Amino acid sequence: MEVSYDRLLASQALRSFLSLDENAETPPELFFILEKIKTREFAPGQTIIREGEQADSLFIIDKGQADVISESGGSVVIGQLEGGDVFGEVALLTGKTRTATIVAKTDLVAFQLFKSDLDQVTKANPQIISTLLQKLYRRLTDSYLALEERNKELQKMSKIREELATLFTSVVLLITVYTFVLGVLSNDFITRYLP
Repeated sequence: MEVSYDRLLASQALRSFLSLDENAETPPELFFILEKIKTREFAPGQTIIREGEQADSLFIIDKGQADVISESGGSVVIGQLEGGDVFGEVALLTGKTRTATIVAKTDLVAFQLFKSDLDQVTKANPQIISTLLQKLYRRLTDSYLALEERNKELQKMSKIREELATLFTSVVLLITVYTFVLGVLSNDFITRYLP
């Protein structure tokens, strides 16, 4: 068991999640937390969690990258996660279903902590809730900024569409007027010069 503790404590992502300083000694009460953490490995393209599922755990990425996909938004990639990022905590903290699908982009190693174990962990170490809320705040801020940027792009595209629609309407109107004038001129020409 001691070897697994050493391996877990060597992870910068897990140390950050547990709010452990680099050179600080591990408090004895954290060892029961470490016993409950499961190490999971995922291959590229493998779904880790799916949008709409009931949440029973959170994940801390140790190594690798993952895509955050909104299936309700048409299977659009809305974000990326990498080593040190935590996901699955929103649904876990709120009791709601998963808000997005997470798919491994590369080979990925993550630590999984189940809700029942997390409840015990936060009772022993209340600062972990603070860490989770800070990470959640950062993620929401990043998402908001990304959505704001996307909104600006959509507004630009909408303006271009409006200008193209105006141009198209003008061209159709010009062609209609041109055809009308040609019709009038040819009718006038026919009635004047032809018996």
